[in-house]
Amino acid sequence: MRLSLAAGEISGDQLGAGLLQALLNLEPNLLPAGIGGPALARSGCRIWQPMDILSVMGLWEVLGRLPQLLRFRRQFLQQLQQWQPDLYLGIDAPDFNFPVEAQMKRHGVPVVHYVSPSVWAWRENRVKTIRDSCDHVLCLFPFEADYYARHDIPASFVGHPFARQIPLQPNRQAARDRLALDDDHRWVALLPGSRMSELQRLAPIFLQAAQSMLRQEPELAFVLPAAGPRQQAWLQQQINQAGLQEHILCLNGHARCVMQACETGLIASGTAALEALLCKLPMVVAYQVHPMTATLIRRLKLMKTKQFSLPNILHGGELVSEYIQEQATPENLAAESLRLLRDPRQQQAQIRRFAELHQQLRRDSDRLAAEVILRVARR
Repeated sequence: MRLSLAAGEISGDQLGAGLLQALLNLEPNLLPAGIGGPALARSGCRIWQPMDILSVMGLWEVLGRLPQLLRFRRQFLQQLQQWQPDLYLGIDAPDFNFPVEAQMKRHGVPVVHYVSPSVWAWRENRVKTIRDSCDHVLCLFPFEADYYARHDIPASFVGHPFARQIPLQPNRQAARDRLALDDDHRWVALLPGSRMSELQRLAPIFLQAAQSMLRQEPELAFVLPAAGPRQQAWLQQQINQAGLQEHILCLNGHARCVMQACETGLIASGTAALEALLCKLPMVVAYQVHPMTATLIRRLKLMKTKQFSLPNILHGGELVSEYIQEQATPENLAAESLRLLRDPRQQQAQIRRFAELHQQLRRDSDRLAAEVILRVARR
C-alpha cells in the first residue's frame, strides 16, 4: 500500500515519525513517501521534499511567501499524481495540506488529517473546508472530537504521543546532571520558538526579559535550547550581542531535558508550551505575530477563545500567565516570571494541574491513530 504524507514543521515531523512506525508494525508492506524532516526519514519515509519551506506561521507571513508556497504545492501535486497513492495523510500544516487533501479526495484517494487545526479557537469557517477535504480527523485533545461530532465530521481522539513519551514524574536532578547544570544557580528555561520567524520576533524580547530578571535576581541562570544548528548559531549571536553569554547556556536541541531540569520557564505559545506542561515546568507563556496578522485577526474577529496557550485551553481557564502581541513586553515577562519564581505555591498548583492534564492525554496514540488510518484506507 502506497502512503503519501506531508508534515510541515518539527512537531509534525516528530508526531508523524511515531505514527509511521506504528503503521509499519501493522502493515509491513506500506510504502511511505512525501514531505517531511529527519524524524520521518529515520522512520522509513522516502522524503521527496524537505519540509523547511512550510515552517511559516501567521496570515501576513504566509502572504509574503505565497508564490513560493503555491509553486511548491503544485510540484507536490504532480508527484502525487505520478505516484498514485492508496492513502493520503496530512500531518498538521492545514493551509498547505487541506487543498492537497481536497484534490486527493476528488480523485478517490482516502484522506486522513492528523492534528486538528484550532478551528475551535480561531478561523472557525475552516470547518467546511475540513469536511470537504478529508475522510477522518485524528485529534490530539479530547474536546476536539466532540467539536467535530457537532459538525458531522468523522473524528477520533487518539491522545497526544508526547504524553506517553514524557514520564509522568520527570526527574529534575537527573536532567540537571545530564546538562551539567550546577546547583549554585536557579535555572530558568527560555524557549522563544523553533521557526526563524518566531525567533526573530520573540528572542530579543526574551533576552531583554532575562537581562531585567538578572538585575533583580543575580543568582539566576538561563538555558535556551535551539531547534537546530542554524537556530543555535543565530541565537548565540544574539546572546553575545546582549552581553549575556555568561548567563545563558545555548544548546542545540535537548528541549525536553531543559524543561525537566529548570525551575520555571518563559515559553513561546504552541507545542513547546504543551511539552513544558508534560515536563511539569511552571511557566509564563508569550507570543507575537506580524502586526498585520494581528490586525487582520482582530478586525475580522477570527479569535474565538479568551486564552491562546494550550495549557490554559486544556485547563478551561487561566492556569498559566500568557501575554500576546503588545502585552508581550520584556517588562511584563520579567515581572511575571519573577513573581512565579518567588511563589512556590503557584508553582505547585500549576504542577498538580499539569499532572492531571497529562493523564488525560496519555493514550497509546501512535497505535490508535495507525488503526484508524488503516480502517479508513481499507474502507
